[in-house]
Amino acid sequence: MGERSRTRWTVRTLTVGTVAAVVFFVLAFVLGLADAGASSAANTMGVVALLVLLATPAAGLIVTSAELWHIERHAALLALVVLVILAAATAAALSGLH
Repeated sequence: MGERSRTRWTVRTLTVGTVAAVVFFVLAFVLGLADAGASSAANTMGVVALLVLLATPAAGLIVTSAELWHIERHAALLALVVLVILAAATAAALSGLH
């Protein structure tokens, strides 16, 4: 089994997340340009885009761990460790926003 087939779902997850974030950012931009009355919708689309963009690497790490669990347990565990570090860094950054 080649490298590409072992990480097929990881690649798909990262691609879909990235494309979705770009689509939401473009929608936010277009709504912002279209009408001042649509600024609430534009802000909502921007927030959704940002959340999708931030969630994409975490989703990729989860999928990577699942894909590699039975093939390369060490790499799967490493992906989970990185996910925990990412979550801790996010929590630390958010706690500083008070």
